[in-house]
Amino acid sequence: MNTQQVLDTLVQEEIDKDNDFQSSLSSLSDEDKEKQIGERKVELFKEHAEEGLKQKELASNYKIRAEKAEEELKPFKKQPELQVQKESELSLKDLYAFTEAKVHPDDVDEVIKASKLLGKSPVEVLKDPIVIARLETLSEQRKSALATAMGKTKTPIKPAEDSVMKGLYQEDKIPEPGSEAAEMIFWARKGMKKPK
Repeated sequence: MNTQQVLDTLVQEEIDKDNDFQSSLSSLSDEDKEKQIGERKVELFKEHAEEGLKQKELASNYKIRAEKAEEELKPFKKQPELQVQKESELSLKDLYAFTEAKVHPDDVDEVIKASKLLGKSPVEVLKDPIVIARLETLSEQRKSALATAMGKTKTPIKPAEDSVMKGLYQEDKIPEPGSEAAEMIFWARKGMKKPK
């Protein structure tokens, strides 16, 4: 059955099921009945055609939306593949060379960049004097940054472990204000040495 035949059958079934329309035909002559049925068929054909166009338009809109969504997702789909490819560029031999050369994790990208620029494997690049010098420079920068950061923090000074302090702590005695023992406790709590 082609589309036209299906549509004809569908329209005829709707006309037959429409009791109000059938009852309005009973009082008409055969010629008027034919005319009314023809007009009703034209109306139903138009309705079905409009519905078909709406469905086609909806389908087209859904297709366009799906294509746009696919386009928007493409960068996200390719990103994990690129990461896997980037990580798998290093062989076990390369990883062993990084470990043996004690390359800091922050410097791995530097070595990989150098290997690409020089057209050598990471194992060969780790033997290159320029790369070795660069890695040493980066290591020194990290050490000096750490030393600078450590120098800025105050390390607390522990209270003096002389006999006076031991006695005060063990016996829970409170020294007289202004006494030598009171000054020692004061400066120890501040984490500083008593100025001379």
